[in-house]
Amino acid sequence: MSTKQTKKRTNEQDDLKGIKTPLGRSSIDDTDRKILTRLIWDARLSYREIARNAKLSTTTVIERLKKMKADGIIKGYSVNLDSEKLGYELTAIIELVAPKLIVLKAMGEITELANVYAIYHTTGDVDAIIIAKFRGIDELQRFLSELYNKFEIQRSETRIVLDTVKEDFRVTV
Repeated sequence: MSTKQTKKRTNEQDDLKGIKTPLGRSSIDDTDRKILTRLIWDARLSYREIARNAKLSTTTVIERLKKMKADGIIKGYSVNLDSEKLGYELTAIIELVAPKLIVLKAMGEITELANVYAIYHTTGDVDAIIIAKFRGIDELQRFLSELYNKFEIQRSETRIVLDTVKEDFRVTV
């Protein structure tokens, strides 16, 4: 390959860096997966521990983590808490039906409410699904009243979780 072809190929590769996949995700490779897999199970690991466990250099781990943070793949680090032991004994799945523009506006504001663990804009008979945790039925009732008073909710259906079989929001990489 000529020098000109090599430069062209390098420029093409540089142009592809940071290109998002069709679903809007940055691509990750096996090295990133090794790092992320360790962090998913223990976000307290030091760079050195990750490097040793993944058989990588500490510098590689640091640089890869910086890039994944910059690309938005890593949004932050958190602790997995037992919500029931903290007094949040009631989990509710709330389905909302509302005009589309109201749903889009409401979703942004609903995410800020303390009880909300997840909110999904959905297809089908309902427009949004909220997963939220409460200390009791009174707190849930206040939450639902606030939703109805603040937004033009046409209809909602609330399901109370009787038993949590699995609740793990870690993503497999």
